[in-house]
Amino acid sequence: MAVLDAYCRGMQRLDRASIPRALDPVTVDRLMVLGLILGGFTWAWPGYLPAIQWSRVDWIAYGGPLVVALVAPLPLLARRTRPLLVFGIAIAVFALSTSLAREVPTPSFVVLLTAYSVGRYTSVRSASIAAIGLAAVLGIAAAVANEGPSIWLAFMVAVFVSIWLTGDTARTRELRSEQLEERAARLEADQRAATARAADAERARIARELHDVIAHNVTVMVVQAAAAQRVLERDPAVAKASLATIESTGREALTEMRRLLGILRAGDPGESDPQPSLASLPELVEEMRTAGLPVELAVEGTPRDLPPGVDLSAYRVVQEALTNALRHSGRTATHVLIRYLADTIELEIVDEGRRAGATRAGATRAGLTRAGLDPTAGHGLVGMRERVALVRGELEAGPRPEGGFRVLARLPVDVT
Repeated sequence: MAVLDAYCRGMQRLDRASIPRALDPVTVDRLMVLGLILGGFTWAWPGYLPAIQWSRVDWIAYGGPLVVALVAPLPLLARRTRPLLVFGIAIAVFALSTSLAREVPTPSFVVLLTAYSVGRYTSVRSASIAAIGLAAVLGIAAAVANEGPSIWLAFMVAVFVSIWLTGDTARTRELRSEQLEERAARLEADQRAATARAADAERARIARELHDVIAHNVTVMVVQAAAAQRVLERDPAVAKASLATIESTGREALTEMRRLLGILRAGDPGESDPQPSLASLPELVEEMRTAGLPVELAVEGTPRDLPPGVDLSAYRVVQEALTNALRHSGRTATHVLIRYLADTIELEIVDEGRRAGATRAGATRAGLTRAGLDPTAGHGLVGMRERVALVRGELEAGPRPEGGFRVLARLPVDVT
């Protein structure tokens, strides 16, 4: 994972950097072949002789080197797609050139380049090793048979094998890079999927809670309308018709709301506990202290009744922020500030960051369990953002320059 993270950071730096455009591989091979042809032709052409003496040149002796200089580099055009075949042709041309009256260095360069290509572009590594080993053995045997062992021969074999090893290493690094890119892509896809699942799970949880809030309010409306219908005596006909409409509309709204929110629910609602609110914050703070998180709660402004959805969302934001502080920062001082403003309510949760010797993850989970909290519940910022977006609020969350983490949520009091 550390290697993958380093690779991802490197790729991000490369994305930000200005990288010059690379030449097309086919263009590179063509330019290389053209350069070798021109160099070999210059070497083999008897141009150093005055033109008046060309009639005395032994063109038969010079013809072979000229042909070799022109033909030997051509197989390099296929060195990426047929590396083993090109390597065999280069070896054959090199062996042929050694029998010429005038030696041309072009076949030697071609052999070295094809040795690199064998290591770089051969898909089966065992075939690459076998080809380079066989060529080295045959070359050593031929050299020993003609001239005997020498330091120069050992040097050339070492260079030959080193160039192949360079190509093999380049191929290994390319394969490693491709694996890291694929792994990074899978990790990014998994992270997106996990975030989407977390958002879906949080929406389902919100739907369950809103179901209880709305069902309670609408049920009260229906009950009150039905009671008023029975007891109201003034203008009974009009009142009865009006209240009957209220009752009918309320029952219809309750049925449709249950049907709509029931789609988002993960299961049957079952028995519903009373939904928490900001009035329950002292109990939540005490639970967190029991779990080992020193929390200080402060309130600015005059507390007032909030819409049920805003009240519930505010409580859940504070609960999730405190749970994250305990889970990620250990037993560090945390401050909760509730500000009641004219048309909004602000929730600010700040922790001072992990200290040396902070509680380990296992101890943190144990503390959450002792406090009666689910150590796996919630999805961090995903859940808080869903909560705040539900009531058209704003959320700011991130690390502080001086250390620790800060969450600031602004929830409008009037969500209509």
